Amino acid sequence: MIQFFRNIRRKLLKEENLSRYLVYALGEIALVMIGILLALQINTWNRHRIEKKEEEFIYQRLIQDLEQDIKGLEISISNFDARLLYGAEALQQLNSKNIDQVLSWSEYSRAKDKRPNFINSQNLSYGKILFRILVINLFYPTDNTFQELISSGKIDIISDKELKADIQSYYPRMKRLQNFQDKIIFTVQSKYRDALERNRISYLNEQSLEELIETGIDKKDIEAAIENLLSLTRGSLRTEMNEESLVNIKHEVEQLAKRIKSKIKK
Repeated sequence: MIQFFRNIRRKLLKEENLSRYLVYALGEIALVMIGILLALQINTWNRHRIEKKEEEFIYQRLIQDLEQDIKGLEISISNFDARLLYGAEALQQLNSKNIDQVLSWSEYSRAKDKRPNFINSQNLSYGKILFRILVINLFYPTDNTFQELISSGKIDIISDKELKADIQSYYPRMKRLQNFQDKIIFTVQSKYRDALERNRISYLNEQSLEELIETGIDKKDIEAAIENLLSLTRGSLRTEMNEESLVNIKHEVEQLAKRIKSKIKK
């Protein structure tokens, strides 16, 4: 091809036809420019394709993290539901004056509807129920991909600005929730555990409430400790006017994961 153009150039120069040579030269320049523009376009297209593949890879990793969060939230919600059921049972056996209020909570009703025979099927002693109230799995978000994006400066690879903003706001909120759990929930649980220790109730205790009363436990002390723990549990599940509710957060994570999935080409 190059030899072909050289031959044309020599022929025109031999003919000493300046006008035809200028037309040829302009045509050759135009061809070179078109070639350069095509090369740039191909390079831009190729770079864009690579960036899109990397963006989709990031989306897939974010989805994996969010799906882990959904599983973690489901476990925590189930655990908090169980605490409400155990706590309500413990207060009922104590004939607590506040038991009707607890039983009227929508959070308790939801937990009871999910597992109507939860307490009866276990046949636990009162001492065991008191310790089952303590058991809980707290939610900790999976933020590995997000932290890598921030530390590497690749967060801007997410081309959807609204989606990027929602992702950037989601993880700091989860960090605040984690701090709340670590500081508040463990503090209240520690106070509850202290109440059990004051009343000499151990994890291995198989005694009924009547037998514990005979040993001299302070019913009011136990009742207050249970109620404090249940109030905090209710707050973690309450959906009305509570953005930090585990139930609301789970719905938010599901919607965020759905939006990210829609960005991945089938």
